Parts: sequence; structure tokens; C-alpha cells
Amino acid sequence: MPAARPHGRTAMLAVLDGTIAGVVEGRPVIGELEVTAGLGPSTELGEAHRSFRTAGRLLEAAGAYGLSGVYDLGDLSWRAAVVAEPELSRMLLARYLQPREAEGEFGTLIEESVRLYLETGRRLGEAAQILHAHANTVRLPSPTLRGTDRRPPRLAGHDR
Repeated sequence: MPAARPHGRTAMLAVLDGTIAGVVEGRPVIGELEVTAGLGPSTELGEAHRSFRTAGRLLEAAGAYGLSGVYDLGDLSWRAAVVAEPELSRMLLARYLQPREAEGEFGTLIEESVRLYLETGRRLGEAAQILHAHANTVRLPSPTLRGTDRRPPRLAGHDR
């Protein structure tokens, strides 16, 4: 049944296997509500099953990362693939994170810097400010983490 929302939007909701699923006009405004939701792409009614499947994968990915809020594919990008593809996850761990373990505390600092860099949308200045460091300190110091042209590798959703 459609439910009226304070902001004028309507939503059609149902409970499926203990999970609330819905069709919405636009991105829900959740305010202070502690929920995690996946938001599939807008689509024609006949293709709603694909949007629902995408929303489910996004919900799973957001949950795996301990996130709360409403997430679409643009928000989670490569994170959704890592959760959905365990082989990809193992390959990325082996290539980028396991070599840091051999570097001890320095490796831990590199990993923390890279995580923060990606979490801030690849904004060196913002990451450096949070780390109380100069932007040059945050630049990827490890050859394993650089592309062949010495720039950071491009990740979907973080290329802008």
C-alpha cells in the first residue's frame, strides 16, 4: 500500500523474508533513522526485477562494510563487486594489502593512508588534513600501489 511521506513522495513497501522492499520515486530521505538500504536504478515496470536485484546486491555490500544509510551503485561502486566476487576480493588482498604486512608498522600506515584517500573520494588534501600530514606524505609511496605510469590505479567511482 502506498504510504504518504512528509516530503510529499510516495512509496510502495512490502516485507519479503523479513526484509522491507519498496518502489520509490526517488532517493529516500531517512534523516536520523538508522537503516541500511540498497537503491536500484530507475527503470520501467517490466524491468523492476533487475533494479530489485541490484538493490539487493547493494544492501549486501553496504552491510558487509558496516554502512548505514541509502546507497546506490554510484555510492558503492567497486565495493559491490568485491563483496559479490570473493575471487576478486582475494586477488586484491594478495596484490595490495598482504605485501604491506611485511612492512610492519610502515605498511600499516600506508594501508591507513590509502583507505582514507579512497574514503575521501581520492582527495589528497582532505585525506592529508585528516591525517595531520602534508599532501605529499599521503601520495602513494609504494610501487605496488601505483600504476605503471606512477599514478594511483583508477577504481570505478573514484576516477573523477
